[in-house]
Parts: sequence; C-alpha cells; structure tokens
Amino acid sequence: MAVSLSLFTNAQVDEKIYNSKAKVVRKAGDKAFNNGDFFGATAYYQKFLIENDTLIQKHGIFVGRFQSLHVKYQYRLAESYRLSRDYMKSEKFYMLVFQAKPNKYPKSQFYLAQMQMMNGKYEKAKENFLQFKKAYKDASDSSYFRKMVKLYIASCEAAPTILKDTLDIRIHHPDTSVNKSHVEMSPIPLNDSTLLYASLRSDTVVYINKDDSLSTVPHRKFYIAKKENDSTWVMQDEYAEGWFNAKGTENGNGCFNQDSSIFYFSRGIRNARGQLIFHLYYANREDGETWSEPIKMNDEINVKNFHSTQPSMGYHFKKQVPLLYFVSNRVQGSRGGWDIWFSEFDAKKNQWKSPKNGGSKINTTLNEMSPRYNIDNKTMYFSSEGWPGLGGFDIFKTIGELKDWSQPKNIGYPINTGVDELYFSKEKEGDAGYFVSNRKGSVSLKNPTCCDDIYYYKENDFIHLGVKGKTYEVQELKKVEDTLITSSITLSLVLLYDSLEGEEIVIKTILPEANGDYFFDLEKGKEYTLKANAENFFMQTFDISTKNAAESDTIEKDFFMKRFSIKPIVVKNIYYQYDKFTLLDSSKTVIDTTMYKILIENPDIKIEIGSHTDSRGSDAYNQRLSQQRAQSVVDYLVKKGIPRKRLVARGYGESKPIAPNDNKDGSDNPEGRQMNRRTEFRIVGKIEGVSEIIYTE
Repeated sequence: MAVSLSLFTNAQVDEKIYNSKAKVVRKAGDKAFNNGDFFGATAYYQKFLIENDTLIQKHGIFVGRFQSLHVKYQYRLAESYRLSRDYMKSEKFYMLVFQAKPNKYPKSQFYLAQMQMMNGKYEKAKENFLQFKKAYKDASDSSYFRKMVKLYIASCEAAPTILKDTLDIRIHHPDTSVNKSHVEMSPIPLNDSTLLYASLRSDTVVYINKDDSLSTVPHRKFYIAKKENDSTWVMQDEYAEGWFNAKGTENGNGCFNQDSSIFYFSRGIRNARGQLIFHLYYANREDGETWSEPIKMNDEINVKNFHSTQPSMGYHFKKQVPLLYFVSNRVQGSRGGWDIWFSEFDAKKNQWKSPKNGGSKINTTLNEMSPRYNIDNKTMYFSSEGWPGLGGFDIFKTIGELKDWSQPKNIGYPINTGVDELYFSKEKEGDAGYFVSNRKGSVSLKNPTCCDDIYYYKENDFIHLGVKGKTYEVQELKKVEDTLITSSITLSLVLLYDSLEGEEIVIKTILPEANGDYFFDLEKGKEYTLKANAENFFMQTFDISTKNAAESDTIEKDFFMKRFSIKPIVVKNIYYQYDKFTLLDSSKTVIDTTMYKILIENPDIKIEIGSHTDSRGSDAYNQRLSQQRAQSVVDYLVKKGIPRKRLVARGYGESKPIAPNDNKDGSDNPEGRQMNRRTEFRIVGKIEGVSEIIYTE
C-alpha cells in the first residue's frame, strides 16, 4: 500500500459543489485526488458515479464513452479507497473495474489481489497475483510489479502458518483519553506506567487550506499518558511543552539516547508548495526536565525535499560510538520506497557521518518503517510490507547492527493482522509493550480502518530467564579438598551469542564485577552461546538452551579459565606411518578436538605447531621429517578454514627430547622414544594490532 505522512486532508468538501452537476462533482474529485485528499475524493467520486449511473439507467446509454467514463471513475474511486485505507470498498471497486475492462486497467487485478490479501482472502489473492504476473509482461514498469508480486505471494503462502501459531497475549485498546480520531503514533514507554506518544488531539476532520493560518489549527504534538491498569490510561499534559511542540510544525517519532540526555525526533514543516517535509532534530537535556532549543540535524541526515523520520538509537560495539537508525524515502542508495538507514557518530569530529542504507537483509523493494532498536540485546523491531506477513505492514524482529542482520522474523498474530501494524516497543520487563494499528475497532474518522491507534499488549504466561556466574582463573591443575585453586578474573569479557540459522551473532558484551560476577537476561525459546574471554587466557564456551523452559529460572555457569602458557602443550595420539608425514584419519580427529577447537574459540591467537622425532636416523633426516610433519598439520588446519597467518610450522627433529632415547646401560628405551615422537603447539603471538610475539624461549 502507499505510504503517506500527510496528517490532514487538504480541502473541505464543498456542499455547493457536491450538489452541482455531475461534471462539476467529477472535476472536484479529480482536484481532491491530485492534492492527496483521498477522503474528499471518495465523497465526490461516489456522488459522481451515483449521478452517472442514474443518467445511464434513465437513458440506457451504458455504451461507448459513457461506459468508459464510468469505469474510469470506478477505478479512481477504488484508488481513493485504497489510499484512504478502506480495504473492503476498494476491493469491491477494483473487482468491478477488472470485470468490465481488464485490458485497459490491467493494474486493477494487482490491486484487487492486494486488497484481497489485506482482507484475509489469501488464496484468491494469490490466484489474482499469479494471473496478473502472467498477463502484465510488456509494460515499462512490469519488472517492478513482478518484484512486488513475488513478495506478496510469499505473504499469501506464509499467512496461514502465521495465523495458526497464535501468540499467547492479551491486547488492550486505550480509550479516547489516549486515542482520538486521527492517527496516534510512536508510543515510547518511559517506565512501566508512563507513555510518551504523538497525537493530533481532535475528534473531527482537520482541514488546511492554503490561506489558513498554520498557527490557528491543531498540530501533532508529544503527550504523556499514565497507565492506571492494563485497560485504563489517563492523558496528562504535553511533553516538553514549548520545546518540541513548536507552533506551525508537526512533531512526533521521538527517541532518547542511552542516558536520556538527548532527545531525537522528527519535525514536519510545510514548504512553499504546501508539502509537509519531515526532518530530524535533536535537543539536549540541560537539567532535570529543561531542554535546549531543538537543533536540526546536518544535511547528510536531512536531504532536501526528502523525508528523514522515525529515529532510533543504536550502538557500535566495536567502535564504541552511537548509531542512529532512521527511515527515509531518499532515492540515491535506496532499495525501493521507504528504507531503514543508519549513521555512525564521528567522535573526533563531533558529528554524524553520511548515512548508509541498512541493506537487503532488512530493506525490500517495498516499504520498511518504524525501526525500534534495543541496545541491550541488539534486536531491531521494524515494520515491513515486503517480508512475508498477513498484509499491509507487519512487525518483524531481527538481531544485528549496521548492515549485518539475522533473517527477519514475523512476530506473529494477533499483534500482526491483515492491516498495518507499526511502532512496536517493549516495556523494560519484556512481558508487555505497545504498537500502532489501524485494525477494526480503532477510533475511526471516515472508515473502520482509516486511522492508527495505539494498542497495548501483555503476555499471559511470561517467564523471567537469566544466566549468572563468576569468572575464575585456574591457578593450579590439582584439587584441594575437591575444589580447584582459583582467583577471580577482573578484566574478562563475557559475551552472549544468539545462535541463528547456524550463525552466531553477539547480542551483548559485559565486563564482570570486580569479584568476577556477571548476569544476562535470556529469552525463552532460544539457543545461546556464552563465552568468556580475557587477555592472555584461553576462551571458554558454554551452550545454553531455553527452548524447553517452562518456568522462571536463573541458570548458573561459572568460568574456570586457563592462562596462556609459555610451555608447549603436547597433543597426544597424532600418528604417522613409519617414515611418512601424511596425517592419518585418526590424527585428524585429534586435531579437530584440540588445536582446531582452540583456534576457533580464540580467533586472535597465533600458534606454532612443533613436531619432534626420536634419535633414530641422522640429524638432518629427522629435522627434515619433523618439518614436513609439522607442515602437514598446518596444511590440514588451513583447509579447515584457519588463516595461514595464524599458523607457524616448525620441525625440531631430535633436538628437544623430553625422555631418554636409550637406557643408562645403552640399550634401547622404546617408551622414551615414543614420548619423544610427539606433536605439540604453543601460543606465540596475537593477530590484529597486538604485539605479535608474546612468548620467547
């Protein structure tokens, strides 16, 4: 469906014109349509078609140009209903047009299918999409429509499964103390009882003519509502009155930075042509609830004549700088329609960098809107028309940052329906939150699905899950009264990974307390990997599953970490055939479970693989054979994906025995020779900016 940020209709229906001749009414409808006043257009077109139908029936002239004119304005009426989000009536008139003149209005079948999809008629919609795709081949925009058809068919096929897997939640609809007849948007829970949102608080249609004084008509502003219980809210005052809610502007779509010291929001100002253009602003909290005057963001963020809106704050974990996610309809770099973009903060220059498109892992040919990013678990909720859903905008979740995202997942019914759902946000506890929808039951202005309201949801059987523990250094490899001798590691990092589609994505990193304590919140139905890492220590890993969690629980996992040693570590059971250097299959298994595992778990270390022989044969021969054997281990690890720069092969021949090759009486010592025929490794450096040589002999 089309995306519009218009907040009002542009011209009131003129009773004198409405009651004029059919031709005058028709032209008034065209003017309203061209000005984006789709409510007004439907009124005029309806009246014209009634008058025209009466004329046709009276004179029996439903032929030629009269028929063409009638179908043309049925199509215009269908378009007006679609753009004013009256899906049932729009479906009806697209059907009439397609039945009357399918060749002249081929797109009527596409939009018929789209309306059927949004009205929950998925099989009929799919059938019409497929027929349209087959017939609509030669037009200049056929490639674009084929892309849209592909995405919509995916939704028609996915919808039955989404509907079947119903979320166990309760949905509450705040009454008219919060929701008025116009669009409410961008709900932000400030705490478990306070909601910040934007609204135009009027119960009637608000019209703007070019001669109106913009300071005398209602505008969209930020408001505060208090939640008394799950079903009752009470609207309070304007939020930051005098700072954000400036006269002559439309304000909404706010978000705070991490410590709530900066507020980002979008402000709409009409240009000389009367177009409402939204750009991003920010204000600094100076003390308590006092805010600085809002400052417009730079021209990299705000592009002239294009919208920049719906901000959400993220964080670049590697660079330790803020990220700004937002929505824009700018053309250059777009994947189609409205996309999610991001900008990185340049701490040195104290400014936001040129934005980049969020990429194909979240943005589609159709529209993406209302990103909400949770820094604590690196999860973005956003709305999309292009990913498989129930129709219109559905809400999805993905994990990642920048352009690196997991496959978006539809969050499910009944939060998502066949209409538009946007602005999903969770309360801090995670068991409840808000979203915006134009579903039936919303406070309506013109038709049952015209206008967006704020909805509140709460999970029925929410459980709290977490993992906690300590990070220890193992000081000795022995036990004293069955307890390892340990000390706390105060400089370790504990990383929580979400295992998605076979790929691990870091969702949170924390520094344990001084005593080694750490804690993470977990979600049910997940597969996690927990890793502890510290300078000059081997990383330790635990896998945690909450797939079958049925009640609140805190899992305990302590890390006992071993420091890198300057001593070589012998890897037992790596064998070769006599006088050969080719690895046996049994030796490869040993390597997989020792060196390879350590290299994977510790991606920044560089190791030396050393091979040793006993004293049989000449020194030169043993040196050459041991070098070849060490190299065979390196080559095997490289084939398994370990970068060659992390590996050093070194043959020591017989120069470093760890046991006598001969007994004191000169006889052969088989046990000693076997101990000397060994492969071992040791850590000799680090990759990426750390001093390469850590240990020396």
